[in-house]
Formats: sequence, C-alpha cells, structure tokens
Amino acid sequence: MYSQRATKAGDVIKLDYSGKLDGTAFSGGTATDVTYTIGSGKFVDDLDKGLVGLTVGKETDITCVFPESYYNSDLAGKTTVFTVTVNEIDESVVPELTDEWVAANAASLGIEDSSVTTVEQLRTYVRSYLETQASSSRSSAIFDAAYKQMSDGLDVSDYPSEELTDLLNTLNSNVDAEYQSYSSSYSSKEEYLKSAYKFDSLDAFNEYADNYAKQYLLQKMIVTMIAADNNITVTADDINSTGEELASYYGYDDYNDILDTYGKTMNSEIGYQVLYQKIVDFVCENVTVNDTTDTAE
Repeated sequence: MYSQRATKAGDVIKLDYSGKLDGTAFSGGTATDVTYTIGSGKFVDDLDKGLVGLTVGKETDITCVFPESYYNSDLAGKTTVFTVTVNEIDESVVPELTDEWVAANAASLGIEDSSVTTVEQLRTYVRSYLETQASSSRSSAIFDAAYKQMSDGLDVSDYPSEELTDLLNTLNSNVDAEYQSYSSSYSSKEEYLKSAYKFDSLDAFNEYADNYAKQYLLQKMIVTMIAADNNITVTADDINSTGEELASYYGYDDYNDILDTYGKTMNSEIGYQVLYQKIVDFVCENVTVNDTTDTAE
C-alpha cells in the first residue's frame, strides 16, 4: 500500500535523486526508482535527514555536506545539492489473521506444505519451525565452543597448497566481480574495499583472505580427522539426497541439473557439507555442555 502523507523516519520510500557539485552532476550521484529506508544511515547524513517531511511527487533540493573522511576524495568535505523526488511511501498494512487469509497466503509466506490452511495449522507450523531453528542454533553454538577448544593453540605448519590457492582465487574473484558491478562509483578496487568492507588497504584484504582460507582449511582438516577416527562416512545416497534438496530449493529440475551446470566437483563440495553436519551432530551428542558458562567439554 502506498501513502500520500509526508515522509518520516523509518519509512521505506522509492525516490529519484541527482547530486551536483558546483552545479555539475558527479559520478555515482544520480539514480532513479531507488528503494531506501529513511534513517538507515546508508545515505550521507544530511541527505538521510533531509528526506524527512517530504511530499510524494514534489521535487526538493537538499544541501548535503560530505564528511571529511568520505572515501571519495573528490567529495570529501564538499557541499553538494541533491535534487530529490519521492515517488512512493511503502506503508505496510497488517491483515486480520483468519483461516481464509492463511489459505490464500501460506505459499507467499514460503510455506511449501499445502495442508497449512488454517490459523491453528499456521501456528503449529511456525512453532515447529522456530523450535527447529532454535535447535540448529544451539547445535552450532555447542560445536563452535567445542571446536574452539580443539583448535586453540594448534600450530599448523602446512596447508593443502592446491586447495589454499583455489580458495584465495575464489575470494578474489568474488570481490573482483562485486567491484566490476560498482566500478562506476569507485576509482579502484582498493577504494571499493575501503568503502564496502572497511579494509585499510589491498594488503589488508589479502591478509584477511589468507587468514580466512587457512582457518577454513584447518576446520576441514579437523572435521576430516574426527570422521576418520570415528568411522563417520558419507555415501553416494547422502550426496544425492542433499543434492536433490538443494535442487528443489534453488529451482533446478534435479541434482543432475546442478551437476550439468557446475560440474562434477559439486559432489565433493556437497559431500563435505554432509560430512560437516554429521560431525556437528556427533560432537553435540558426545560433549558435556555447561549451560551456565556456555562452554563444551
């Protein structure tokens, strides 16, 4: 539902804006049909605050001073003017919860069980979902605590070089793809990393990526050793079953469709996912949990 009242903090709006410095439009300062939550702080502070009290459809000029620390040196500390038009205020209306509403809207809520058609059934479904989520969160917390005790103080002198290289290449490729998507707003990859991820430099990102990859591989080695010591294995049926679940969730025809798209290496990736979850379950079943201190022994 769209409202015609004046905007206020917390509103989700759609707007067009065009920023100018000394009367000239600057790179990254113009956009149309942008969805924004007023007060979220994602815009420059003056622009964010200036969006309060605006009328839908009316063009307004907002004077904005960029902070001295702004990542783009061409704009840092400069006074600009944004011409803004609010096109819509998206206002949520809470419907009455009835059996008819549940029957008509269950699928749009992400509920795949077609038997959920009444308020009582919806409440039962939600309760079960929350209990499952809580159990999963507790298992993750227990495993994390146990893993910390297992890994603290380990001195690893070597990592699988091929896997380490592949992980680092993947991390860099992902960041490169992100940067290319926003390259018009940034003068370099380093500038993008500073703004989006708060890295001080490209070297700082590379150091983070190296540490992240090594921590991932350390966990993978520990998981694999626990599995070997306790005869915990992954079968082809395990991989195919999980693959079919992923195919259904992500809209593929079946698991073979995923393999055709991404290659047979998906078998090993999904196999490790299955193994990891088995080890999480195994550890949670075999540690002593002290709830008063949130530790596992």
